[in-house]
Amino acid sequence: MKISINGESRQFAEDIPLVELLSQYGAVEPYVVAVNTEFVPKPNYGQVALKDGDLIDVVQPLQGG
Repeated sequence: MKISINGESRQFAEDIPLVELLSQYGAVEPYVVAVNTEFVPKPNYGQVALKDGDLIDVVQPLQGG
């Protein structure tokens, strides 16, 4: 299935859970995730069922001053 992560379209296996998709993507904590512009709490990553065409945003905090 085709899913967009941070604006990049990628192919993933059908029925991949969000937690596995993040692992395959190489996301490194800390980060927050939104699926189709809706924030997903970290405890729910394993429960989110993704669909073809979903838009995933993985956002890492910026440090600086």
